[in-house]
Amino acid sequence: MRKGNQTTDHITYACERLTKERDRLRKTAIRTNKWPINKRDLIRRHYKEFTNFINEIQFDKLTLWPWS
Repeated sequence: MRKGNQTTDHITYACERLTKERDRLRKTAIRTNKWPINKRDLIRRHYKEFTNFINEIQFDKLTLWPWS
């Protein structure tokens, strides 16, 4: 059963399956900004950490199919 759309906002800020990965990104971002930080500033000011966040995502595990 799918809870919500997997938009970039959902994946970056709300997806329950990415809590651990997002917490690392969040800890870095809150050193200089309030969370949630807008996507433009997140990528511009925390590019390395954002890239690590994206690379840690196992996208095949985010997709829920009705037959799985």
